[in-house]
Amino acid sequence: MTVLTLVFLVFSCQSNVQAVELGTVQCSREVKKVDSKERRYHMELKVWTEMSDYKSHQPQDIILLLENSYSMSCLAQAPDEDDTVYQKGIPTLHKISASQTLYTEVEGEYLPVVLNGNQWQLLTGKANDGTVYGEVVGTRDPLQGDIFTQDVFEKSECPTRMEQAKEAAKQLIRQTAEFLPGSRIGLLFFGKSLYSANSRELTESGVQSLLKEISDFGNEFGEGYCYAEALSKVQEMIEELQITGQNPCSLITITAGEAGSEKKEDPSGVTAAAASMQVLREQGVKSHVLLMGSGKSAESDWSALCSAPLENHYRECFQGQLLEEMDRLFRHIADSTTVSVVQALDPRFQLTEKEYARLSQEEVSVIEKENGETLIAWEAELPYNSENPWKTELEFEAKKDFPGGNDVGMDGEESGIYWGEKQISKCPDMEINVPIRISLKDIEDDIFLGEKVKTTLLRQNVEEKLLGNLIPNWYGKGETGTISYSWKRTDGSTVGSLKQLAEIRPVRDQEFLFAVTYTPKSQGNNAVGVPVQQTYSTGNYTVHVVSGTVSLEVLTDRLSEEGGMPVFSLEKDDTTFYRTARLSSQEKEESTLFVDFAGLPYGKYRLKQINPFYNKIDQECWLGICSKDDTLDLGRNVCDMEIKLTATPSEAGELNYSVDTYGEVFRVESGR
Repeated sequence: MTVLTLVFLVFSCQSNVQAVELGTVQCSREVKKVDSKERRYHMELKVWTEMSDYKSHQPQDIILLLENSYSMSCLAQAPDEDDTVYQKGIPTLHKISASQTLYTEVEGEYLPVVLNGNQWQLLTGKANDGTVYGEVVGTRDPLQGDIFTQDVFEKSECPTRMEQAKEAAKQLIRQTAEFLPGSRIGLLFFGKSLYSANSRELTESGVQSLLKEISDFGNEFGEGYCYAEALSKVQEMIEELQITGQNPCSLITITAGEAGSEKKEDPSGVTAAAASMQVLREQGVKSHVLLMGSGKSAESDWSALCSAPLENHYRECFQGQLLEEMDRLFRHIADSTTVSVVQALDPRFQLTEKEYARLSQEEVSVIEKENGETLIAWEAELPYNSENPWKTELEFEAKKDFPGGNDVGMDGEESGIYWGEKQISKCPDMEINVPIRISLKDIEDDIFLGEKVKTTLLRQNVEEKLLGNLIPNWYGKGETGTISYSWKRTDGSTVGSLKQLAEIRPVRDQEFLFAVTYTPKSQGNNAVGVPVQQTYSTGNYTVHVVSGTVSLEVLTDRLSEEGGMPVFSLEKDDTTFYRTARLSSQEKEESTLFVDFAGLPYGKYRLKQINPFYNKIDQECWLGICSKDDTLDLGRNVCDMEIKLTATPSEAGELNYSVDTYGEVFRVESGR
């Protein structure tokens, strides 16, 4: 883990607060998970400041209003996928206790369901004078257990709105006590009736007393609503606070949105609440609303009860985001400051596709620079402490064409913490041991007998082809080790370099091994991940050797009666091959002779008859050579000829013959 400490000044937006020293801001980064196979890393970033740095901030007076209603007994968000669900119409076989509270979905909200006698009903009211039940959603059968008319859920980790509101209130009390010493907080539950706790200074005992008041409060709710009366009580609480000292005052309301409900006995409740709020505003009170529900009042009712601008005072928390929104609200009240945390990824690394999509969805700034670096920038609102730091996570990976190595710096030049456009401090470089990735492919090629091994295929060096086009790219950062290349045969004998491989003329199919050896330059003992050792990789280059064949078929009406079968020669440069023709077939006066020469290298040959035939056959044959441009062509590995000879006496007593060639002399055939 690396830790960064820096000091700078922050100017408060409140006119009665002078420039204050933010003090030491610390940043830590830690790679929490390493996927060596994929060369992927999961890093956690934290930023915080010490609580003593905020003692110069002005204390605050805060009044917390928590709605206590039927809607607050609903779940704060949809149940988890792992929560137990009892499906409509399926007997539960006595799996549910009589005292258990279940939940069911009604118009997008998850409402409480309790057992009343032998019926499961929606719970709509709960107070000392009795319980109020609503719609029946199931029955209890003595044999089959409980049977429901719609799906119901057991509550596990998912809190109710009231439970989450209590947790948010406790969070605010702790944060205010830590970062704004000398502040005071008053507590007021409102619903069918009012319950208030005296405002207390946030000393250790005052904090504990408020936390206990919140924990002990029971969720007794019923018909009726008294937000306007609650605001009147707030005014009394503020007047009491002002007797002992005057601090900036904020009013925070956590509600499920029942203000202005048609169920209210007082249709003018919203108007009365707005009038009371106007009195508080004139006293300098800032009104904030955290709205947890959406279905029972227009948003305009609540936004009208907030101070301006709305983006600072009105927050919707429909899917369980109350704790997060309360945290943001506190930082606004505490006159917090925003710093930019910038992670610049070295050009040898990149975000994973999944991470890039996540950051884009969260509207985190991601910039690809021309030098190959990737800049990721978050806004971190301070204050935070080491117990509860600002934090985020980042997943990145080594680029595919970067070979890897030990002690690879993951930071670009701009990693650090910024205030405005000024870099306050540069993050110390974090080094990572990146596993070597030199994966070689196997390739093969055909050559003609007599031809040298090809070292370029389709205009590409065979070594590059074996490397799968992933030529080692060091991205201008210097090599992390040395990479050596060599060629060997399968029997272990050394071929040498690519140039030496190009001089070999195989006489049969042969396999060559391309060996790549990586040797790291550093040990990697202090970097993240397992140190890279010397690595050896091989790829196979199989060369198939194609040989040629020259064949001759002679159709004649007369064989020599002397000397037996004729002999033919095939000449190439200083080499001559001999074959005796054999009789293939004989019908009446016509005979067919056949002779062939197999296993030949490419080249230009001359086929001649030696004895005792007509002694005038002299035919040129090309194997593997294209007559148009003299290039090698593996498809031209067979030369078939058919010659027809007829014997007739001439005046000179000699024999005449004619040569007929059918089709192309060089017939394209496949084969090796």
